[in-house]
Amino acid sequence: MSWPEEAFSRTQFHLARVMLAQDRPEDIETANELCENALAALHRLLPMDVPVELDGVTDEAILFDHLMPISPGGPRFTGQGLLERFMREK
Repeated sequence: MSWPEEAFSRTQFHLARVMLAQDRPEDIETANELCENALAALHRLLPMDVPVELDGVTDEAILFDHLMPISPGGPRFTGQGLLERFMREK
């Protein structure tokens, strides 16, 4: 897999949500499998890096967003532009 596991599982999670929202019977099983795989990765990875600010947060979308790396040079989907703007304003 060329994507980081965090990004791949986050994408699976969001794709599953879109598929379920479309409510097409032929996609339900695939969407549920994607969601199960994504949540398994979330529950495995999150305990390695959970700050106190996320205590009590149960929204999986927020938790997946937290797992995304924001280090300089990271993938474009991580909010690197926002980090650079924040650092300029300091």
